Amino acid sequence: MRFALFSLITVLFSTSVFAQNIEEIIVNEKVYPTPVNVKFDVTKKEFTENEIMLLQSLESRRIELERKAQVLIVREKLIDLSEIKLLEKIEKLEKLEKSIKKLLNDVSVKEEKRLADLAIVYSEMKPALAAERLNVLDEITVYGILKRMSFKKSAKVLEKMKVEKVRIISRMLAEKTLLPQIK
Repeated sequence: MRFALFSLITVLFSTSVFAQNIEEIIVNEKVYPTPVNVKFDVTKKEFTENEIMLLQSLESRRIELERKAQVLIVREKLIDLSEIKLLEKIEKLEKLEKSIKKLLNDVSVKEEKRLADLAIVYSEMKPALAAERLNVLDEITVYGILKRMSFKKSAKVLEKMKVEKVRIISRMLAEKTLLPQIK
């Protein structure tokens, strides 16, 4: 125990002696403790012309790299802003698409109801009168009406219509029934 106490006193004494031989050196407004007996040899180094040219080219390269880094930072920010704007536009377009699909669905439902009502009206007419009226309508409307009528009624109406119109409508009926329904 005596030896440990003696060792501790020796360490404390030596550090305090060492601490008394320290002075402070200030470099770039920072204080660095330095032993007093250390000598600094501050001599001015003379650079060769090649070394000066190399240092100057390194400095110009450093400045160029810093400028490029700044340009890249600006570009990155512009890309981020463009991405945000693009995402906002995509969101608006998706909302618009949903709105258009809903409107088209509403129009399809109304068109279907209208054609179903017309099919009922033309089904109630005499075939000759229905054929006369359908001859003046466009082929798409006539197709829609005849498609919604019973086969028996539509056959009687087609029998009384103009041959050219019947040929077009028949082709449409044949083609449309072979196609799958798209929703």
